Amino acid sequence: MGMVSCGPNQSNGSREKQDLIIFHAGSLSRPMDEIAKAFEKENPEIRVLTEAAGSRECARKITELHKPCDIIAVADYAVIENLLMPEYADWLIQFAGNEMCIAFTESSRLGDRINSENWFEVLLDEDVFYGRSDPELDPCGYRTVLAFQLAE
Repeated sequence: MGMVSCGPNQSNGSREKQDLIIFHAGSLSRPMDEIAKAFEKENPEIRVLTEAAGSRECARKITELHKPCDIIAVADYAVIENLLMPEYADWLIQFAGNEMCIAFTESSRLGDRINSENWFEVLLDEDVFYGRSDPELDPCGYRTVLAFQLAE
């Protein structure tokens, strides 16, 4: 996961609260909400506005829609490197990481057969249904597509 400051949100010079605009991956909603509340408590002159979406969609809000953003936090730092640098970001901080997994329950079709060697065959079985996020919007989506390509 990565985060970068996209530039200052200009103050209007009044005594109104200044907005801090954060675009973040949907998977970061819970921690971002907690961080925003804690930050506002310590900095009452600032109002934190968070907006959740897929990581790539967050980047496109900046590059294509030209929406103001102070901080972007994504699920894959490559989104920042590939879509925002160098025009919209000079640096990034990689602050966390995770791994892809296949989650299933005891009642999942063929769940009793799946293992690290045959997972792609099980998922391709016509009796098995699975979902993934949109690869155009979310790193988990394109990482899922990539995992299947590597398994071929």
